Amino acid sequence: MIFSICLLVIQIRTRAVYIWLFSNAVALLGNLFVMQVIGAVEGITSPLGEALLFLSSALKAMSFADRGLTRKSNRIATIFLIIGLAPIVIGFVLGETNFRLMLISISGIFISISAMLYLIRNKYWIGLSPLKYCVSVLFFYFVIYIFTLSTAYPIGSITRFIPVDGVIPYTVIIVAVLAFFFHMAFIGLIIGRQTRENNFKLRKSLRIQQASNQAKTNEKASAALAEERYH
Repeated sequence: MIFSICLLVIQIRTRAVYIWLFSNAVALLGNLFVMQVIGAVEGITSPLGEALLFLSSALKAMSFADRGLTRKSNRIATIFLIIGLAPIVIGFVLGETNFRLMLISISGIFISISAMLYLIRNKYWIGLSPLKYCVSVLFFYFVIYIFTLSTAYPIGSITRFIPVDGVIPYTVIIVAVLAFFFHMAFIGLIIGRQTRENNFKLRKSLRIQQASNQAKTNEKASAALAEERYH
């Protein structure tokens, strides 16, 4: 919610910002479902809440895309995104299942890869210094989900992101910290893009002004020469 307010305050209106704000709203709704159930029964989470949280992650990945998701530069990333959403749909349909953590981990892995591909292949982000921070955070997300997959049932014995005993594992804390830096990196990314576009418009305006001034100078010189020849 705080980062959404920050985005509204800086008043940058782009497609990426609108999608990001919508994804934050979906995440808030998902958190309400998840926390409500955890508060009632320790260790039990809401399939709908988890589905909304990962839908929010998928929307954030889409915000990095270069417009149409079916464009040639986005096709591979879009395929990974669709694969990442499939386990969430399966988990929502199955409800309480021992495969919950495995499905979440697989979804997180593919959505993270999708977001990285959208970022790297979008020409609008190329050359911006916050790009490397966004990619780094997404890579850490990828590593965390690889680790949780290695411990998830049936590979391991863990069946939920938050165990039944109610103890919050350090992976949850790491994901929360990564989310903080991810929002910071995104804000830096859109500010950097806006600054670059403003500088481009300013340089273009200066070039037009210089060309106009040069044309006026040439016109005056031509008029003076014509008058001199007339005399």
